[in-house]
Amino acid sequence: HDEIIITDVSGTTALRENSTVKEGTLLSLKIEQFQLKETFEIIQSGKKVTFKSFKMEGDKLIPERKDQSEDVSDSFVAGPGLEYFILHHWKELMGDETLHIRFALAERADTVGLKIFKTKVERSGDTETAYLRMKPSSIFIAAIADPVEIIIDAKKLKILKFIGRSPLKKLEGGKFKPLDAEIIYR
Repeated sequence: HDEIIITDVSGTTALRENSTVKEGTLLSLKIEQFQLKETFEIIQSGKKVTFKSFKMEGDKLIPERKDQSEDVSDSFVAGPGLEYFILHHWKELMGDETLHIRFALAERADTVGLKIFKTKVERSGDTETAYLRMKPSSIFIAAIADPVEIIIDAKKLKILKFIGRSPLKKLEGGKFKPLDAEIIYR
């Protein structure tokens, strides 16, 4: 079980994510997006994943749309399951293989095809840093969506930094828009 809490610069919780992963497989993921006053749930049972969306009204969750379900393969990844997937496939990635996943987009109640590959490894003294890139498999989506960079301590197998599209939003012109961010892991 993992819990991730992201606060804004004033210390207010912007997003809380709770997930349960067993042996690298996502069982459930709940994302409370306080900026939008929405909650998203992803539940995986066997080879089927169900997406649920709610509006937050006080301490109540009001279903926002009909649940969506999709059949998935072993390459399905959501939220923190990405780290488990990378670590499980570390040897392939370091062997210059390109891996393909179906990544959950909770807000859209859908998945998107992504490919992950190593771009470089830097060695300096006792440190070794691996740089991975994750980008859409579809050339059409890749043309409008920037890739994500994932920087990993290759000896400790820990994510150091994530650069790209985040689950957070930024207020721009009175509307919330996607936020590309540099997230540093502690």
